[in-house]
Amino acid sequence: MLWSESSESWRHYAVRRNSDFWLLDAKGNRIGDSPQPTDVRTVEDLLQNL
Repeated sequence: MLWSESSESWRHYAVRRNSDFWLLDAKGNRIGDSPQPTDVRTVEDLLQNL
């Protein structure tokens, strides 16, 4: 969950709704995304490929 009281992070990454899924690497690069909730297996696979 990406959250900031000012919503600055949402504007920066163009998050349109809470169900958007994005996985960012340590430098803030998007390495995975989905316009809907994502299952655990998909997240685990993306994390193993970091």
